[in-house]
Amino acid sequence: MTDDDFEPVSAPKDRPLNPYRLPNSVRLASLVRDIAAEVDASLPERKRKRRAIDQNTFDRTVAAVICDLALYSLMESGDGISVRRSNIWPPARYRTPVQSKLLAPILDALSESGLDYVHQNKGQQGFEAHQSWLTSLRPTQKLKSRLEALGIDFDDIGQEDAGEVIHLASPKTSRGGVELAPYEDTAETIKLREQMATINSWLVRADISLDEFMFEDGDHYPDITQRKLVRRFTRGSFDSGGRLWNGFWQVLKKKRRRDALSIDGEEVVELDYGQAGARILYGLARLPVPKGDLYNIPGFEDYRSGVKQGFAAMVAADRRLTRTPGEIKANLGRKHTMAKFTAAVEAYHGPVAHLFFNGVGHTVQRIESDILVNTLLGLIDRGITALPIHDAVVVPRSAAMIGRDIMMEAFLSRSGVDGAVSSYPPDALGAG
Repeated sequence: MTDDDFEPVSAPKDRPLNPYRLPNSVRLASLVRDIAAEVDASLPERKRKRRAIDQNTFDRTVAAVICDLALYSLMESGDGISVRRSNIWPPARYRTPVQSKLLAPILDALSESGLDYVHQNKGQQGFEAHQSWLTSLRPTQKLKSRLEALGIDFDDIGQEDAGEVIHLASPKTSRGGVELAPYEDTAETIKLREQMATINSWLVRADISLDEFMFEDGDHYPDITQRKLVRRFTRGSFDSGGRLWNGFWQVLKKKRRRDALSIDGEEVVELDYGQAGARILYGLARLPVPKGDLYNIPGFEDYRSGVKQGFAAMVAADRRLTRTPGEIKANLGRKHTMAKFTAAVEAYHGPVAHLFFNGVGHTVQRIESDILVNTLLGLIDRGITALPIHDAVVVPRSAAMIGRDIMMEAFLSRSGVDGAVSSYPPDALGAG
């Protein structure tokens, strides 16, 4: 089961512009004001003074771009910052300070030879998703020199605590994409937002570090200030999806998370829910979970990776699969047809076979994401920082055992069946 993309692709490894960046010191604020004045002077002369609301948008847009590029310079990243120049904006509740008709002329002014603060590689919109890409920004040497002359450091760059954290995606469009959908607040969405506020407030203050020496030249080094999570629901329903996104640690490979991350000065461990989707399926059917490996399908014992993928596809699909998706085919062995595989799974999991091909996968994701949110809140109550990764959490090694206990309690409470938790590295849950 996968979530759909919301944006055209950006240049490789580009990260999105953070529209909530702002100066956190007098010296950076002064530089931003100076550059904003230069931009204003370079734009066509206006007949009338800007309205106060437009002036505020102008100032915040320049501040966000310059401050995010300042962070980029400090990180010495070879990647760019992606931004959408289009005037087609999402519904009002999702709109950011930089999403206005002022953005494109500001970017153009910053990148013109007279000002020369930004390298801008403009994006394009194609007929297909793979033909589209976002505009990519990088600081010029002129901007870097001005930042260096002022001694701008990480502490000079702040971030406004704003922006919608409960996202609702529409069903797929005719082109196969999805869009952010408007919605009216209810008691449920207010509660969901309050939960995210608790989690994000904790993460922003948490002692989390990333060892830069574990990264080689050319590796993508993430923005470790990117800790504000959003919860994304799918198919136009709050009963669907609900996974947490946007944490910088989520883009790291598993081994690098383990080796480079530290929380409260400690090395970390990753605690994973085992066979979560399959277990939740039995919970939906109000049946006990069979003992043993739920993915050990007779005839497919040597293809566990493919079985997991195929099982998830059967749960997510709203009609019977007639062809084997390419990646699954490679992991199931090319001699096995999808019909043979699905028949074997339905026979092995007969008690829940009626739930396959009924589109319950996004409902399973909602339950799974509720479990993870409850786990995070339970750990916060114990004073423990945890970083979520869909069906897993990263915690300090000293919190591995209590983390497992809270995960097991959250799983049983929400799904109605027992969960299973494993660790990486495996010895983190060893004795005791």
